[in-house]
Amino acid sequence: MISCNRTELIVLKPGREWRCTFRQTDNCEIVNQSLMPSNFSYLPESELFGDVGLYYLETSGCSRQGARLMTPYFRWPPHVRSICLTIRYIIFGKGVQQLSLLKQDRKNAVLWTDLRPGTGRWQLKHITVSVYSAFPARFFIESRLRNETGFLAISEIAIHDSYCMSK
Repeated sequence: MISCNRTELIVLKPGREWRCTFRQTDNCEIVNQSLMPSNFSYLPESELFGDVGLYYLETSGCSRQGARLMTPYFRWPPHVRSICLTIRYIIFGKGVQQLSLLKQDRKNAVLWTDLRPGTGRWQLKHITVSVYSAFPARFFIESRLRNETGFLAISEIAIHDSYCMSK
């Protein structure tokens, strides 16, 4: 596993995994995008349904329309053509209309969107993503909100240098 405490471009080494669990004081340089109307709260010692350390977004009483987290930039080894991006998240209530993952390299591309109503259970999503060694990329975790009771929490993000096994 690669350490998350760094400020430069993260170079994913062959056979290695980058993983962030948001525990203690390590947010892995994942930050709120400053121009979005709402912000996630970084809660490194909070527990939610058995997971400790998370980014949390409350929707109750929220008149703002969305929030976005940004990862640092990653660079891939020349032989890597796809990666597996994994996110562990929970949506509760009707306040989260949509959760999306986007990739930004030469352009922005939507990788996945969850439009289902919140189940109140942790979900684990694996997404195979095409990458190019010539173009560093970063990822956005974006939510669309409405003023209804609910929340969104993210407890883990991971990247591995191969396609995702079907799960």
